[in-house]
Parts: sequence; structure tokens; C-alpha cells
Amino acid sequence: MEGSRLFVTSYDQKLARAWIDALRSRMRARKMFDRLPGTDVVVHPWGEQREIIPHVDRLHERHVLSLGGMFCTAMYDCPTRDLLDETLDEWDARQRRCADLACRVHGWGDPYPKILFVGDRYNGERGSTLPFSNRNGASKTLSTLLEHAKIPESKLYVVNAYTETGWPLLDRAGMVAVGAWEIVALGREASERLQAMNVPSFVQFPHPQFLGRFAAKQLETWGAKLRSLVEHVL
Repeated sequence: MEGSRLFVTSYDQKLARAWIDALRSRMRARKMFDRLPGTDVVVHPWGEQREIIPHVDRLHERHVLSLGGMFCTAMYDCPTRDLLDETLDEWDARQRRCADLACRVHGWGDPYPKILFVGDRYNGERGSTLPFSNRNGASKTLSTLLEHAKIPESKLYVVNAYTETGWPLLDRAGMVAVGAWEIVALGREASERLQAMNVPSFVQFPHPQFLGRFAAKQLETWGAKLRSLVEHVL
């Protein structure tokens, strides 16, 4: 069973593993493991982030964040019990919030996003899939835009306005539950849904499918424009 991960990062892998042992030994962690099978504390190589994150890596990171995944850095040889427990409490809070959001909205991303991206509807072959989760098409174009806009996955949450058959999928309560600082409507239908919900302010932006089809060579320019529209919350 897949569960959330607390990734411990450090240039010193021995130090990272010492932190993992210390975190796993705490009562808070053991209770969490019992409550959420498959959840674990694991080592994660620090590494240098590549200049451009591939689309599939973005999808993976978005999935990890949707499960309540969290990163912490091992900085001290002997972390205090308070520091360990504070880290575990933060991780537990993220997992609980992700579970709550999963009951309120059909979307995925960081549970404490700065930006909520609202797409139109899913038009792919799979039923009831998460928005912008395909490895190609509009989903890949969105990742390219986000890269050019320098918007990391840890700043966003993604939903669709309608179901595949056109029924409203996003409501005001769900949008409020996400609690993003800025809302970006990707496409005409997304804008219309937000207007119908009387959302007072949101950013209107072309749907990635439109840009991928008619402005594929200008995605860097469009990414810069997206950045300018949401930079105040990043």
C-alpha cells in the first residue's frame, strides 16, 4: 500500500540515516505508521536540481505532495526530541489536510498552495482521472509553462471546473477549502465556472491545450506572462 513519505535530505548520507532512525523511533511516528499503513521516513539524496524539471518528474512530485509528502534537512548531528517531534507534527498535519482536501475537491498538488489552477474538463481516454495528469498533451504543455514561469509544484494545486460530461466539478466550498492566494482559470470554461460561482477575482489565462496547438513556439513567452500575473504571491 502506498503511503506518504517524509524525505530526509542531507549531503551526508550517514547523517540522514541517523535522523531517519531517530524520527522512526519517536512515538508520534509509530502511531502514524499504525494509522497510515505504507507511510515511512526515507532518505532522499540532496543532489543539485536540474535547470529544467521533466514533465514526468513534475507529475511524480505533485503526486507525492498530494499524499502529504514532506522534505526535511538533516542539519545537526544530534537533533533534539522537540525538533524531531515538531517535524513529525508538521508532516502529520500535511497528511491530515491532504486527506481532507481529497474529500472536498477532485484535484491534486500541495496541500498549502499559493496558486489554484482551474482547468476546463478532462477530455482524455481515462475516466475520472486527476486534472492534467497525462504524460502528453495539455498536461505536458502546462508543465512546460510552469517551468518557464519558474513556478514549483510546491506552490500549486490543480483542479478542473467540470466533469468529462460537463457537470460542475468545482464548487465554492471546495475552492475555499484549498485556500490558495491566487486563482488562475485555464481556458474559457474555467473562467465561466468561476464567474458563475461569483468568485470576485481571478487570473484568466489560455488553456494549455490551445497554447500547445497554436503557440507551441511561444511557450517561453507565455510562461513569462504567467509569471508576471502571479509573481505577487510567490
